[in-house]
This record gives sequence, C-alpha cells and structure tokens, in this order.
Amino acid sequence: MLEQVLISAAAADAGVANACVARISGVTVFHTKHYERHLMGALQHIVDDGERFMLQPEVTGYQQQLSQLGFADTRPANERLIHHFISNGPKLINNVVDAYNTASLLFGASIGGHTATGLSGTLAIDIADGNETITPLFSRKAKTIAAGSLLYSVDGQALASIGALDADADQFKIGEQTRDIILVVLGHQHTSYHHNYNVARRAADLLAETSPDSVFSVLPARVYQRRPEESIA
Repeated sequence: MLEQVLISAAAADAGVANACVARISGVTVFHTKHYERHLMGALQHIVDDGERFMLQPEVTGYQQQLSQLGFADTRPANERLIHHFISNGPKLINNVVDAYNTASLLFGASIGGHTATGLSGTLAIDIADGNETITPLFSRKAKTIAAGSLLYSVDGQALASIGALDADADQFKIGEQTRDIILVVLGHQHTSYHHNYNVARRAADLLAETSPDSVFSVLPARVYQRRPEESIA
C-alpha cells in the first residue's frame, strides 16, 4: 500500500508543492451511462461561462507551468479534455474514469487516475533527467521522458509524465479488475492544497454514486531536497 508522497524541491519550484494524492479503496469498476448527464452538465457550464471559465488562473496555470518547464508547445491535459469533449461530446470509459473526468471539467483541472494494485511505499514527484521511460496508455512501446518534464513514479516505475510527452502509464490503467486507485492532482503555482484536495474529493464523491462502498483517504506529502533513491531520514 502506498504510504506517502515525496515532492522534490525542483518539482515544488515547478508549482506542485501543493499536490494532493488521494487513495480510494474498495471501488467497483464497470461501464455505465450514469455519468453522461454529469459530463454534459459540466460541459454546458463551461460553454455558458465562455472565456471567463477558461481564463481563470486555476485553469490557465497548467499551460503556464508547461511553458516554465520548457514545453510551451504542449497543450495541457485539462484543455485537451475540455476541447475534445466540447467538439466530440463526452466519451464514456468506465465509472471511475467518468467520475474523475467530470471533476476535471468542473474545476478545469488535470487529474491522473491509476490503479494502486501492487503499488507500495512512496510516490515520488520529481523532474525527469532524461533517463526515464514510460509506456503510454494503450501502447506497447516505451518512450523516453524528456529531461525537464514533471513525472511521478513508484519504485522507479513512472506512472505519468507531463512535458513534451503528456502520458499516463499503460501498466497502471484502471480496468474492471481494479479495486484500489489513486487520484493525483498535481496542480500548479495558482492552486492551493485546499483547491487540489477539493478536486480529488469531488471526484471521490461522484464515484461514490456508483461505488458506494469506496473509501477515500489522502496520502501525507512533503517536499524533500534529494531524490528518493538517496537516503531520506
């Protein structure tokens, strides 16, 4: 079982010092149309609010973060989700993904969702040095994570990268066998811990509509000065 989150000083400088990582145990994963109305409602709110929603610092901060990291040409995940759903309509995946996609739309936030099966110890949030790799969702080929990217990993296994390559690892995708998940809300320089927590909490509350026995908790997090493979007192 994952026990804590360690954030490197370099990652904290990139705006993720207030990251919130939630663990939700006892979930049941299945396909459903339950969240279609939630997704449509969230999208309608964005459309009705127009530019005011998209220009909120909590929304625009993800693009600013990527620019700070040196990846100004990468479109952030929150904007990709919004524009894809507005253009094509909401895509239903399963109740877990649909729940956190709804929360993402409601807040204009980026959320990483992963199975927690087999994960234990520490989730480390750091800046890539260019030697790390990730196999993106629905791919069989590992790709190098560009130096300077944000990434988070467990025991050296990358769960997600944010930079030139914005990807979640296929190995940790959420499927019908999943019973425990983590939701990662990294945030940025314009989001407080309270805001990031509320994003994760809203996703959990939505998920509870279809998985009422699920249990929500938050992993303790702290910033460290060294990489996690070095000794940490």
